[in-house]
Amino acid sequence: MRKRARRTPELPDLGTHLAEGPAEIGSGDRLEGLVLGATTQSPMRLHDLALVECRVQGMDLSGRRLGGFMARDVVFEGCDLAGTVLEPGGRLTRVRFDGCRLSGLVLVGVDLTDVVIEGGKADLANFRQAAATRLWGREVSLREADFTEAQLKDCAFLDCDLAGAEFRGATLSGVSLHGSAIEEIRSPSVLARGARIAPDQQFAYGQALLAEFGPEVSDRPDT
Repeated sequence: MRKRARRTPELPDLGTHLAEGPAEIGSGDRLEGLVLGATTQSPMRLHDLALVECRVQGMDLSGRRLGGFMARDVVFEGCDLAGTVLEPGGRLTRVRFDGCRLSGLVLVGVDLTDVVIEGGKADLANFRQAAATRLWGREVSLREADFTEAQLKDCAFLDCDLAGAEFRGATLSGVSLHGSAIEEIRSPSVLARGARIAPDQQFAYGQALLAEFGPEVSDRPDT
């Protein structure tokens, strides 16, 4: 019998013993089995940084530019990645963002597998042309997030604010939007191919389609 494909994200495996990380990280570092904290310093531009089986707590990575970044089995807790840019070719595998500030985070062309965003804010996050498998958002604001031409497979955005989120040209397969605000979503017609919504979201989806295609809604003219 063929094994049923997994649709929920695989959790990060951090191991049982994590050592304290260095006071400063830099380009080319491979950090494995470490805890990085709020006092950990980093330059504004990093190349070929790899995090493996790490816990990152309260670290300020806002505005950083990360080229060749790789994270596997990593948990970010209460971190600030607002405006951070992960350059195309980056890879996140079994990564969790818990209560993080991700506003304006740029993930254009990044490979995302088993990534969970729980709580916090990801307004204006840019997922253009990202390849995402089992990317899950739970109770997170994704207002005006950009998923243009992204490939989304077995993803879910549950109880999220998707007002103004753009899905133009995206490819969806098994994407769940249950409990999320979708009435102001952009390019909602894309959702007709590969998205799932709850029965009580049908009216909101209809509103979004009406906004996309028209016709104009107005009062009856007087005769």
